[in-house]
Amino acid sequence: KDIIYLTDSVTFWKFKPSSKINPDPNQKIWKFHSLYRINSRGFRGDEFDAKKSGQTFRIFAIGDSITFGLLVAEDKTYYKLLEQKLKQALPLLNVEVISAGVPGYTSYQGRQLFKSELLAYSPDVVIIYFGGNNEFAKSAYTDRQYAEYIRETPLENWSHKSLTIGLLANVAQKIRAPAIDPDENSNPDQNKVRGAAEWIGLARP
Repeated sequence: KDIIYLTDSVTFWKFKPSSKINPDPNQKIWKFHSLYRINSRGFRGDEFDAKKSGQTFRIFAIGDSITFGLLVAEDKTYYKLLEQKLKQALPLLNVEVISAGVPGYTSYQGRQLFKSELLAYSPDVVIIYFGGNNEFAKSAYTDRQYAEYIRETPLENWSHKSLTIGLLANVAQKIRAPAIDPDENSNPDQNKVRGAAEWIGLARP
């Protein structure tokens, strides 16, 4: 099968640029549209210039599969409908509403994408929509822990996987009795506040 996603050390995965995702035509659920277009910058939809022109008003929609428009034809996605409305209301501006939605993304991944890539495109407005994946995509690692894990050296990685070293580390940790640092899984309400604060911090000059 064709490669759709690329691994990424910052966001964990991203779309392969300049690709077309062609769903299985034999499945009835896909019949109303034939493919998803991924542009050369790795986002669904039309191409756009990295540098804005003076008359361009650029909006990025960041989110998960809902923002991406999974099972939705491109011209029916909410960001395309918003773009049409704004172009009618602001005819003197070149309004761009660009989807930066990626299926499966959490708010942590969205923040990382915004910091590492989207800021360079000088957005005027950013729409943020996350929720479901934060609540339901729980695993043995939180996003923050996984980000640290994949940045480890092979030796560090091996040491964490080693049963003997792991047992010794657990004993040492209990002896030290460190303060508990709540994460995404242990205290979801506190994590939501923390995540919102980080978004606000990114928006400030």
